Amino acid sequence: LTNILDNLDVVVVPSIWEETFGFVPIECVTNGVPVLLSRHVGAEMLFTDDYQGKYSSQGELLKKLNALD
Repeated sequence: LTNILDNLDVVVVPSIWEETFGFVPIECVTNGVPVLLSRHVGAEMLFTDDYQGKYSSQGELLKKLNALD
């Protein structure tokens, strides 16, 4: 898993439905990969808007992706 995550620049976790808690965002951050996640993803409660960004719309996601670039 670490070898895979080392090759990622950013991980986007999209969702249009309320979801249960997932471990993918936590695994990514633990390995230093920036995460952008929908406010519908259950793990979003653990993330701040600083290093890890939450987004509510496509426009907001695009803005955060451009900020990481």
